[in-house]
Amino acid sequence: MDLYEATFEARWLAEAKRLTQEMARLFWDDKTGGFFFSGDQNERLIAQTKELYDGAIPSGNSVAALDLVRLGQLTMDQELQGYAERVFQTFSGQAFQAPHAFPQFLIALDCWLGPSQEIVIAGDPASEDTRQMLQAVYGRFLPRAVLALQPANEASEAIEAFIPFIKDQRPLQGKATAYVCKNYVCNLPTTDVAKMVSLLNDATR
Repeated sequence: MDLYEATFEARWLAEAKRLTQEMARLFWDDKTGGFFFSGDQNERLIAQTKELYDGAIPSGNSVAALDLVRLGQLTMDQELQGYAERVFQTFSGQAFQAPHAFPQFLIALDCWLGPSQEIVIAGDPASEDTRQMLQAVYGRFLPRAVLALQPANEASEAIEAFIPFIKDQRPLQGKATAYVCKNYVCNLPTTDVAKMVSLLNDATR
């Protein structure tokens, strides 16, 4: 996900989805939800455990939950969102009893509860106005946001296969255009960086 948001190459979204599906196949607990610490291809242990405690290194379930929320939000994948919801249901009791022990889990839960923020920059990836908009987004703390680039060229089809909601989001008048959305409901598009920043500020209040 981070590699995609840094490069906007569709191959990283494909890899993110492949790895997430493999994670679910190998580690998911079909009976009670959540991810086991060891997978189906590991040596069989006497007892399978699940870790949630976020110490110096966040737990696998907490990181998995955030991954599922972000990737599910960006790709609108109902199956991934369903996994995320079950993780929160499985561990909600533990998190309620001792929230200070599960900070990464609560970050993922905050993203899940939303409101979500979807930011799409439509424009030529090599153009200066597109880069200015991207830098303005990169420079802000937007914990519930996912970012996508609609290149509006021959690469569009590959991106739209993973991110269907950007299909109709195109550059206006040949200029880089920002679509700032909340829960997939978008403000009017803008070609002005300052206006885009104002919309981002409004969304975080």
